[in-house]
Amino acid sequence: MAQAQVERAHIAIDLIANQNTEIVRIEPALLSLALGNLLDNAAAFAPPGGRTTLAALGRSIVVQDDGPGVPDFALSKLGQKFFSTVRPDGHTKGSGLGLAIVAQTMALHGGTLHIANTHPGLRVTLQFS
Repeated sequence: MAQAQVERAHIAIDLIANQNTEIVRIEPALLSLALGNLLDNAAAFAPPGGRTTLAALGRSIVVQDDGPGVPDFALSKLGQKFFSTVRPDGHTKGSGLGLAIVAQTMALHGGTLHIANTHPGLRVTLQFS
């Protein structure tokens, strides 16, 4: 689904792998689902022609977009089941399950999910222990 969303949004994805990336034991299907959700969100919030970066850095995976970010009050709620913010069109919202799935995936892997506004954009870091 992420690929179709990215193609419809006409955004580019830059892939970066640090030479110091460490080996982390993961459940591939869960990580694939989590990354798909993050890329779907990036595509939904990115401006037309925008860029998203997917980077493997050490024991982390970072997804950075250049969209509007989220309101500050919402940052602490992102990842809670059924919490969603309005998309840039001002009318539609997601199911509120995508980031909840990402958070649960990280918990199952003993890792953490960090979300921060970067003005412009939003940075999501998956930190594996």
